[in-house]
Amino acid sequence: MGQGQADLAIQTLKECARNGEWLCLKNLHLVTSWLPVLEKELNTLQPQPNFRLWLTAEVHQKFTPILLQSSLKITYEAPPGLKKNLLRTYESWTPEQINKKGNLSRAHSLFCLAWFHAVCQERRNYIPQGWTKFYEFSLSDLRAGFDIIDGLFEGSKDFQWEFVHGLFENAIYGGRVDNYFDMRVLRSYLEQLFNSRIIGSLNARGRKMTSFPHLMSLPNSCSILDYRNIIESLPEDDKPDFFGLPANIARSSQRIISSQVRLPRESNHLVHQSLASLSKVIRGTSLLSSEVQRLASALLNQKCPVSWQSKWEGPEDPLQYLRSLVARALAIQVILKSHFTSICWCSVTGCFLQEGQIFYYLQAVNRKLLVLTLINTVLSRGI
Repeated sequence: MGQGQADLAIQTLKECARNGEWLCLKNLHLVTSWLPVLEKELNTLQPQPNFRLWLTAEVHQKFTPILLQSSLKITYEAPPGLKKNLLRTYESWTPEQINKKGNLSRAHSLFCLAWFHAVCQERRNYIPQGWTKFYEFSLSDLRAGFDIIDGLFEGSKDFQWEFVHGLFENAIYGGRVDNYFDMRVLRSYLEQLFNSRIIGSLNARGRKMTSFPHLMSLPNSCSILDYRNIIESLPEDDKPDFFGLPANIARSSQRIISSQVRLPRESNHLVHQSLASLSKVIRGTSLLSSEVQRLASALLNQKCPVSWQSKWEGPEDPLQYLRSLVARALAIQVILKSHFTSICWCSVTGCFLQEGQIFYYLQAVNRKLLVLTLINTVLSRGI
């Protein structure tokens, strides 16, 4: 969906319902404005007993709740980690795709592609140090990359890796990147993995790949089982050097997250001040300013003001924004009133960042345990 296929989807829906067939509509989050039309058609259908309709969509705030309530929901979330990502890729490839023409360089190039795809996706776990934002690298990018590698080995043996770099950087993966520094990282990955020196050095039996992100020896074969065994030997937990990141990247991320757990005083003050100014203009006790005019225009259009979003990026609906802001403020007040003197059972879903709040809890508990340990040591020694 999302490419002018609404009429075709309705026509196919009626045919499948009449014939008792199955139909799958994908990426409905791209056509949320069309979902009421789909609901209307579903209510008027008289399908055969064998008819089934499958709908796939990403999480979206404007997705029709009625359609969700009338459906049997299945949620799928891919397991994290570089190892799991590589295994998913090789499970989607067939032995014939890897062993095509028995070309060893081609098989090794496909492993580099799988590694590149996994690194691009799993690097999103280190935002903002890994990528500056979340990029939607998907299976379609991997398929396009596979087609390029496959076509590259169909021609002459004179490989032009610059051609691959250009397509990956400007058309496929790089087409999703809009930050200059992220583009530099992407270009660096391409230059490290896809070049004649790396692919050529893979042909030596048992030779260590010193330029590969992780020191390993790729099999001197085109069997997909050998590559799966290599992937199985990788650790379950990702190492920062897999992504070219420093060893202390996890600690740095925790510090940034914990520093963002704070009272929403600035947001509360800004919202209160802007609404008070709007109220004065409505009552006629104050003159209309450009800021109040922009605020009123945004609220009338059911959009969250830009000034509010600059302080805290919340829901786009202004009513939901205010409710979320109040809920977070109340949740953090409950946490602060506990003073960690006893076990505080509260909902951390109202906090700005749950991981940061948990990390903050751990820090506070560890400090108290350290103090208690010192006191017990002093008392036991009679100091």
